Amino acid sequence: MSSTPAPDFEHEIIDVEPPVRRRRWRRWVIGAAIILILALLRALSIYIEVLWFGSLGYASVYWYTFRLELALFFIFALLTVIILRGAFWLFERFFKTSAFSPRTVMVNNQSMEISPARLLKPLAWAVSIIFGLIYGLGMSAEWQPFALYLNQPATTGSDPIFNKPLGFYLFTLPVYQLLNSWLVMLTFVILCASLVYTALSSSPQQHKVAARKKIAPARRTGYAAVSCALAAFLLTVAWRVYLSRFPYLWSDHQTFTGVTYTEDHYVLPGLTIVAVTLIVAAVLALLNAFTERRLRLLLAAIVLPVAIYVVAGILVPGYVQSFIVKPNELGRETPYIEQNIEATRRAFGLDRIEQRDFEAETAVTAFNLEGNRSTLDNIRLWDWTALRDTLKQIQEIRTYYDFQDVDVDRYRVGGEVRQMMLAAREIDVEKLPEQSRNWINERLIYTHGYGVTMNTVNGFTPEGMPRFVLSNMPVETSAPEIKVTRPEIYFGQKTNTDVYVKTRQKEFNYPQGETNNLTTY
Repeated sequence: MSSTPAPDFEHEIIDVEPPVRRRRWRRWVIGAAIILILALLRALSIYIEVLWFGSLGYASVYWYTFRLELALFFIFALLTVIILRGAFWLFERFFKTSAFSPRTVMVNNQSMEISPARLLKPLAWAVSIIFGLIYGLGMSAEWQPFALYLNQPATTGSDPIFNKPLGFYLFTLPVYQLLNSWLVMLTFVILCASLVYTALSSSPQQHKVAARKKIAPARRTGYAAVSCALAAFLLTVAWRVYLSRFPYLWSDHQTFTGVTYTEDHYVLPGLTIVAVTLIVAAVLALLNAFTERRLRLLLAAIVLPVAIYVVAGILVPGYVQSFIVKPNELGRETPYIEQNIEATRRAFGLDRIEQRDFEAETAVTAFNLEGNRSTLDNIRLWDWTALRDTLKQIQEIRTYYDFQDVDVDRYRVGGEVRQMMLAAREIDVEKLPEQSRNWINERLIYTHGYGVTMNTVNGFTPEGMPRFVLSNMPVETSAPEIKVTRPEIYFGQKTNTDVYVKTRQKEFNYPQGETNNLTTY
């Protein structure tokens, strides 16, 4: 029996490191290339905008907005990252022994050892950076409210409800609302993170004995973290509720715009009570974090503001509006309607207009008929729709002509300026006889409409027809001053199809007895 030599395992070892390093190197190169391309595109956009604003003489305006956008991006991006990462760092310290300890989980009936620390710390950085970029870009896009806030002029006058100056609503309130939305989202993310860390700290540990020793401290730590995060969230929501009172000044209602009786006496005070209740709930949550650390106080901090809002913000105002305001709505709303009218007059500068009374003269001599004869002679009596229907009956001549519209203009006739009504006689190839509907007729022969009608706005014949100045085909005129030298209509409201002119084919001009008058463009 021949013996087979043992394999040399030293020569079978596969070198894995170089491919892994090459892949990492490629990822860094691709990432750097993408960043470089985006930077070059942005630089090109900035260069074009600088040239444009410079050509208009507003280069300083562009650079101011550019610096403001850049400052807003870095300020809010850094603040977002610092606030979120700082909160996550505090959670990591509080929950270090419970949430980050290795544990065993069952996957397909097989135990697997996992370490939450390897996932939570990178995830905390990723969440902080992503939200930082989102809010940095978002706030830089909202540079206009910040620019108005930083450069707001002094304003006079105040509203009758909150006694705030006009500049507060135009320049300050929009910035407050942006800041509040930012803080509400940050505190909500921190609250969600505290719940995640608390859930991880209360999960079963690998060793039951260790779990029994650590479950009480872990639970107290979780209640404290959630209570602090909830307190911060409730404070930001309280600020939002407080700011939500001011837009009632320009809310639209069925009869007027502004604060109503119910809103002034019940809705706005109710929202103030809700805001104060949210602050009280935040204090309860903080007390729970450092004293009792019980779930009941957390539930009370959540349920109490909701209950107050339902009662003070919905039920009571609804009852007052239905049973107190509705029966005497005009009497209740009159002061607020007067405030709306006064503010509107002040906004349009109508309060600076001097009012004078003029006694009306009802005698015929007050009209001065002879002195206003030219105006009386030009009062329009013909309605344009009725005139168009009349023109369709007596001036279309052929079915394929159409009067699309009637316009009003003024011409000098007999030494006087008279108001006239004009209508263009356009061609409609869709109304040609069916046997004439072919490409040659529609594109080479029937290429244009012809002529126009003109009549005085208040002239009638004994038969009740319009008194024409221009009419018929070829165009006839009753006033030597008014002549039409080019009656062909190639472009109009109805004449908008493609035609071919200056060809060997003569174009139809207008019907003339048994024959047709032809022309060339």
